[in-house]
Amino acid sequence: MAIGTYGLSETELLGLFKAYHYDELLIDTAYRYGNEKEVSSAIMKSGYPKGRVRFIGKISYNQQINGRSVKEELQGTLNRLKIDIIDFYLIHSPRYEGFHETWQQLRELRNAGYIKEIGVSNFTKENIEKLYELSGEYPAVNQIVYNPFIQTEQTERLIDYCNCNNISIQIAMPFGGRENSSKLDEEKRKHIITHLCSCNLLSIIGTHRYEHMIQNFQVLEDLKSVYQP
Repeated sequence: MAIGTYGLSETELLGLFKAYHYDELLIDTAYRYGNEKEVSSAIMKSGYPKGRVRFIGKISYNQQINGRSVKEELQGTLNRLKIDIIDFYLIHSPRYEGFHETWQQLRELRNAGYIKEIGVSNFTKENIEKLYELSGEYPAVNQIVYNPFIQTEQTERLIDYCNCNNISIQIAMPFGGRENSSKLDEEKRKHIITHLCSCNLLSIIGTHRYEHMIQNFQVLEDLKSVYQP
């Protein structure tokens, strides 16, 4: 499970990170969220060991069309997060028609040691097949929106396709965003997390309340205690 940072202020992020007490912290960020500096500052102020933090970052459509190189945009993210290498770096969406060009540059940056894993976000089967056709490589990750409020057969088929091609799925907004999440009680959130874990799908959960964050991560701890010998 990862902590989503979309729409969160430094104060809200600090509250989450100070309450987080597990061995590893995975944080989902993106240039488009506009708070990469705040994420880094909140981690530092929280006292959580920086060496146990992993980051998901994303390059946006606007970054792809502004005339700067992907390396320059990635370096900006690394500088704002105050890290030398990022764990996951994704193309935020297939909106830019030349996304295969961005993909090629990501492959080069990974091979040069700036990125550990490269992937995509909001990509369809057809988008992914275009990448593979042009590069001979599937993305390591596809981050998609998936929750009880918008489940469709098309999304289920996309998940099956990714599983068949060893593409890990990261689930954004598993509770349907803030408006829908407020309709779910603790038991329903627990059911959603348990279902996603049983399908080997990583959840990215954004919340501004540390109490909800602890409740959500406790579900994972309980599942570990059940399935570990």
